[in-house]
Amino acid sequence: MNVHAWMVGLAGLSLVAACTEPATAPGDRDLGGIAPSADWTYGGSNQATEQHILVEQDAAPPLEAYYREFWAVAGKSRSFTIRYKAAWRDREHDEEDDAPTFWRLSLGEHSLRALPDGTPLADGDSVLISVTVDPSRLIVDMGPDALQFDPDEPARLTLFYGYANPDVDRDGDVDRDDDAIKASRLSIWFRANEQSPWEKVSAWHDRERQRFHAFIDHFSGYTVSW
Repeated sequence: MNVHAWMVGLAGLSLVAACTEPATAPGDRDLGGIAPSADWTYGGSNQATEQHILVEQDAAPPLEAYYREFWAVAGKSRSFTIRYKAAWRDREHDEEDDAPTFWRLSLGEHSLRALPDGTPLADGDSVLISVTVDPSRLIVDMGPDALQFDPDEPARLTLFYGYANPDVDRDGDVDRDDDAIKASRLSIWFRANEQSPWEKVSAWHDRERQRFHAFIDHFSGYTVSW
């Protein structure tokens, strides 16, 4: 099979494809290094999610990039990241990172399964992955649309929300209500398109490090909301 390259640039709030829940129990997945305090949240839908999407605080550092492309190769394990600029090192972060990581996509050796048109991917075949980050709201769009991952070895998505506006409910102050929302109501959400309702993705909430981890078997647009 010839090498396939798919170049897709997503923009704005276009959210496509879908994410399915892991087929196994949360404890059956190796999430590698997630703190014991991480909790699992399950699927659902909420029409109000659009208004509850987290926004970056004014003092948030800039990302190193708001659009990136990466080559993924079937048969090889790879991890791709978008970090905050390295100059911002005043925040505790993962030991393996030289700057805080906002977005990470991790692919296992057998994660890449098929192209968007259903053509199976053989070892050595390559796919150009694109990621677009909204500069103000915590929304990430990934392409190519409908790229398929193996349900037995899905892609792993990580999103960090530690620089979001602490006034989560946007009532003009930061209080226990905001803490309660962050503790028990935040999750990762996706929607198939702008007319579709937001749906919650099954995900680990790592409260200590203020980030979510989710297994996905299709590309989609994702946000952190409540």
